Amino acid sequence: MGILFGSLFYKLPQVIQIQRARSGGGISIASLLMEILSCQLFITYSVYIGTSFTGYGEAVFIILFNLIIICQIYIFTHKSIQSAITICISYAILCFVFLNGYFPDAVYPVLQLLVTPCIIASRAPQIYINYKNKSTGELSLVSWFLNLGGSLARVLTTVLEVNDPFVFLVFFVTSSLNATVFSQILYYSKPWKYWLLWWSGKTESKRHNKSTL
Repeated sequence: MGILFGSLFYKLPQVIQIQRARSGGGISIASLLMEILSCQLFITYSVYIGTSFTGYGEAVFIILFNLIIICQIYIFTHKSIQSAITICISYAILCFVFLNGYFPDAVYPVLQLLVTPCIIASRAPQIYINYKNKSTGELSLVSWFLNLGGSLARVLTTVLEVNDPFVFLVFFVTSSLNATVFSQILYYSKPWKYWLLWWSGKTESKRHNKSTL
């Protein structure tokens, strides 16, 4: 339940950062869309096998926040409200089709098998853009740190509670790819430089105060 509650907030720093910058530069829409698809496949399979909401609720919140982020990018960066509305309507149709039992039983295990390739596809464009630009743009360090922590926690809870090899594989791959993006943010943004500058300035201030006494 703690992980589910935390999933309400871990993408919030990303939303706030885009809102403040009035830009979604460096953030891959393709990655966000593929993450929505992978989450929807995971939700569909989870509902089919009777998993409780705590087992897939995180994916629901990921989809909602991704839709918000996509809308922000289209509105701030591409200046296209129409595209943002189109994406939301398209997802509503997709969700209706996937969750209303239109597939035969044999299809659901296949949907689950597609989750892992979709997760890889959801991270690959963002990883490539970061590498190509040698920058992570407006990607939020806090969001990706929480993202990584949440996916690692999911690996543990899957082993302890779900005991489904497919679900375990999903979260293991997710954790590995999240770690890659988080490492890129650390490498390209070098946030520790700002911390060091802040700390050195704080230390210098203390020395100055002592010297004046």
